[in-house]
Amino acid sequence: MRAQLNTSLAALVFLLLTTADAVNAQVFDEDYARPGAVGVELGLALQSDRMFRGQNLYNGTSVQPSLRAELRTPGGTLYGDVFVHIPGDQGDTKSSRGGTFSIDDPFVDSDATDTDSEDDSTDDTDTEDSSSDQIDVARVTPSFAEVDATIGYIIDTDLFVLDVGHISYFYEKSSARLKDTNELFASIALDIPSNPYLEVFYDWDKRDGWYYEFGLREIIPLGLSNPEHAVIPFVKVGLNQGLDDGSNPLYKDSGLVFVDFGLYGDFPLDESVRLQPELHYSEGIDDFADSELLFGFTLLGTFGSSR
Repeated sequence: MRAQLNTSLAALVFLLLTTADAVNAQVFDEDYARPGAVGVELGLALQSDRMFRGQNLYNGTSVQPSLRAELRTPGGTLYGDVFVHIPGDQGDTKSSRGGTFSIDDPFVDSDATDTDSEDDSTDDTDTEDSSSDQIDVARVTPSFAEVDATIGYIIDTDLFVLDVGHISYFYEKSSARLKDTNELFASIALDIPSNPYLEVFYDWDKRDGWYYEFGLREIIPLGLSNPEHAVIPFVKVGLNQGLDDGSNPLYKDSGLVFVDFGLYGDFPLDESVRLQPELHYSEGIDDFADSELLFGFTLLGTFGSSR
């Protein structure tokens, strides 16, 4: 735990030192564009894994198309967003030798457990004990597709951006971790240096629990020929309350779940297309969270926007 907390502290110091000389602090928008009266954004991302709230849901290449439609009103922006995860392969084992898991581990699924390995007869230690509560398995990330649908409303002021709405999650295959569910959410981002933000999600459907995320991030222009070329160092932490309860808990304990820090890039290719690479490391704090080095890129096309 001390090493994990040291990692968190190092990440915070990294961000503050990196952003100390940043100028022109601004409200951090995901597409860094001011939408017109009507706007449509098409996205295509390629990620090394499907990472979500500190957990590696899919340990393989994730193809992530998205569609966002916006309607700007005098009071704010109404939007609808659809995100899709498509598996790029058949998944992968987390360890070449599998691992030891408690038989009441909510993440051990008989459908995702390889018990017919050709080497089972000689490779495993035959020390059967009727009192043992652990088994050796080859933990495999099964292939699945995912669709998330969001509807929300954004209020953008000179001091902050407030975003409220509802998210529905749909999974091709159901498991202890992957269950169709619904969440209400609210987030606020402040227009001050390092752009701190806080997000709150409440699962009112399957889980009856809360997820919180706090982060810092800053747009730093690179000083190239295009003034919009920039990098965005960030750090964020996730916490949960009540998602460790029930027959299929998402986390081992309530409290701190993970710390994630790294860099995004933002590179306009023309007036309507942007390339956004990313490289970051997520350190799992909760026993059910994962520690992963993640990378990928997103190609965004915006239509009906003014900059």
